[in-house]
Amino acid sequence: MRRVRRLLLLLPPDGTRTDVVSLLRPHFPVVVSTDPEDVSAVLRAQPGEIDLVLVDAGFGEDRLEHVTRVVRAAAPTRPVPVVVVAPHGRDVTPPVDVPLRVFTPGPDSPLEMLLYEVNAALFPAERDDRASPRVLLTAGALVETEDGGTWAGEIFNVSMGGVFVRLSDAPALGAHVSLRFPLPPDDSPVVVVGEVVRRVAPADDTDAPGGAPMQVPGIGVRFVGMDPAVRSRIARFVVSRGPSALFRVEALHVTRDARLTS
Repeated sequence: MRRVRRLLLLLPPDGTRTDVVSLLRPHFPVVVSTDPEDVSAVLRAQPGEIDLVLVDAGFGEDRLEHVTRVVRAAAPTRPVPVVVVAPHGRDVTPPVDVPLRVFTPGPDSPLEMLLYEVNAALFPAERDDRASPRVLLTAGALVETEDGGTWAGEIFNVSMGGVFVRLSDAPALGAHVSLRFPLPPDDSPVVVVGEVVRRVAPADDTDAPGGAPMQVPGIGVRFVGMDPAVRSRIARFVVSRGPSALFRVEALHVTRDARLTS
């Protein structure tokens, strides 16, 4: 896996996006600017050193077009990817042909998922094409239904959208269940509710050579009505197991003349 050099963050000067800097700074080397006009000077001053440009859509369409055109001109055959942070309901269309991803924070996309978008843009060959990328997790789980039924199972994988639980016996499709399971890094328990949308029966021993089961028995549960604090915890866990190698590097700041100061 290649080393990430630097991300260029183009964020509003009013400080409304300090949360983005706080989220990315512990994981990636970043350069921060409050003026999209800086993108040209930065790319010239640091040729080949910027691996991704993140820009806030609040700068407006003209500034976004300027950024994408400069990015395209800097590396016509392989422009660096651009991630746009846009408010809910804002349509963003790339004005020129550059790899562009749009992230909209909201109830279904907590800010922590921006890490996944950045990871997917940096490492497109390793991205998970599901809307909610799944990561492996081995943890005991307590499953309860509305009618009082209980099952002891084991989490197999988890995503922002749901979870798969290993069970030899399981609730019916469509059942609404409550799940309780520990979540790293501190393994304190989370409680979520959801609907059983997939049910995998135990495989017959004759289905595979040597008697090995062909599939993992259990249930796929789609989360519903998730508490924001729990959603944030799951998001942080998912991106922590995502495709990118993360680096803890002191952030840098870009002045108008493109000199970097710590």
